Amino acid sequence: MKYLGVDFGEKKIGLAKSDSLGMMAFPLTILKNDENLEKNFFKILKEEKIKKIIFGKSLNFQMEENKIHQKLEKWISEIGPKLEVLGIEWDFENEILTSMEARRGQQKNERRFRKNERVEKKIKKREIDDSAASLILKSYLEKKNNIF
Repeated sequence: MKYLGVDFGEKKIGLAKSDSLGMMAFPLTILKNDENLEKNFFKILKEEKIKKIIFGKSLNFQMEENKIHQKLEKWISEIGPKLEVLGIEWDFENEILTSMEARRGQQKNERRFRKNERVEKKIKKREIDDSAASLILKSYLEKKNNIF
């Protein structure tokens, strides 16, 4: 079964996909959160043959849902009926600190390229939303597959 990880944000939506066995997670792409989001999202679901979506559950440090999660819930209520028609299931995975972890991974790569200043600047500008989605999906798959 193929999974899609989603890091939902007000401006951008990071996406990651699993391998066909549902064992590993890979960054896929970043979509703009605009009027074309639904069309672009469903195009990816079809192209990648996704069977289950794992949405990052955005929580604050008190483990309460924050305003981003409320916007995600609203969006899911809009697209949920279409997902059901397509037979696509969805679930949530705690996403607390995934963006920080993705940024930390990016910083490790920056240190590797310190000698080349132009490369370093390009790396700093790289968006991390797809990497955060990959961490969300990885966490879910590890629990599902009992990999700790």
